[in-house]
Order: sequence, then C-alpha cells, then structure tokens
Amino acid sequence: MRARSVSNASNAEESEIPFASPMEIGENDNDLLILKEKSKHSLDCPLEPEVSFFSALFERSGVLIMLLILQSLSSIVLEFNEELLETNPALIFFLTMLAGAGGNAGNQASVRMIRGIALGIVKTPSTIAKIILREVFMAFSIAIVLCLVCFLRVVFSQQASLSESIVITVAIFFIVLISIILGASLPLLLVMLKVDPAHSSTLIQVLMDISGVLIMVGIAIFFFKTKLGADILLMLE
Repeated sequence: MRARSVSNASNAEESEIPFASPMEIGENDNDLLILKEKSKHSLDCPLEPEVSFFSALFERSGVLIMLLILQSLSSIVLEFNEELLETNPALIFFLTMLAGAGGNAGNQASVRMIRGIALGIVKTPSTIAKIILREVFMAFSIAIVLCLVCFLRVVFSQQASLSESIVITVAIFFIVLISIILGASLPLLLVMLKVDPAHSSTLIQVLMDISGVLIMVGIAIFFFKTKLGADILLMLE
C-alpha cells in the first residue's frame, strides 16, 4: 500500500509539471491540450509538437553537415603552416586546449544570452547594449585570468620553451576575448535572421575551433617570422 501511494504521489508530481517552457507556449489549458494531442505520436516531441520528426531531422542534420564542412577548414590552415608547427611542436600539443577554451568560453556566453532571449529579458535595444557592454568587460577580465592560468600550465608542463609559452598565452587571450564577445552576439544575430538562436551553441564551438587555429598560427607567425615579433620575444625572455 505504501509503495502504491508513493507511486501515485510521484505520478501526481509528474502531472503537475507544466508542459510549457519559460517561453510560454500557450495562454490557457486549451492550448496545452491541443499541443499534447499533436505530440501523441511516438516520434513527435513535446518540446516541438508542431514540428514533425523528419522536419527536425532535416533541419538539424543540415546544420551539423554545414558545421562539419566548416570545421574541416582548420586542417587546411594547419597544412599550410606545417613547417612552422614542425619547428614549434609545443603549439600542436596545446592546440586542443586553446580551441577548447575558446569554445567553452563562447558557449558559456551564448547559453546565457539564449536564456535571456527565452525568458523575454533581452528585448529592448538599451537592454541589449547593456548586456553586450557587460560581456565585453567580462571577456577582457576572463581572458586575463585564463592567460595567467594558461602560462603557468604551459611553463610547469616543461613541454614548451619560454617563447612558445608566450605565444600560447597571447593566443589564448585573443581566443577567449573574441569567443565571449562572439558568443554573446551570435544568438542576437540569429534572431535577426529569423533562425533559431539555439543553433548558436554548436555554431560558436565550430567557429572557435577554426578561429582558434587561425589566431594561434597568426600569432606564431608574428613572433617567430617577423623582426618586430622576434624583438618583443627577446625583451620578454
């Protein structure tokens, strides 16, 4: 009897969970009943009752295929700079850390913006400007913090020379800075283009994979291939 009462209580709790998300789907019970009726088929999703399985499959697969093609561009960048990377192998060792830091930082900012859009907080131009300005200051602050941690991580690993450690540290500063600003702006851009802002989470990851490689290679070329960069390294060392 106790087990049955517990089961009934849990079923009652589940039934009390509202079908609507923070973005209100319907204004009354009739709207919710209609949406539930539409999502009775096993392949239909209560999150998107008006979207069929195959429509969602086509949309999501199309986005992922586009991102897959974009992500392959990073290998082209590495191929064109093979000599530079062979003479400075530590850049390859820490490449995944750089790309991952950019993707994580950008995704963090993107998710916060998507949540603000879903809750109806991000509406007016003044609100958007205030949020973006705060994210710019946040980007600089987080980039500096991660720079310090990154430099200590690379130096104590003893896998890189001091010059390579400086290059990696400068690279992570610009990667994190750009990724946070881009992550906060991308959902707004997708809304303006009438595209689901939820796609920005995956898009920012791929964009930062590509741009992370470009930024790291560009900074390495500046420090190792130009006289000005070499002079700066000499002073820092």
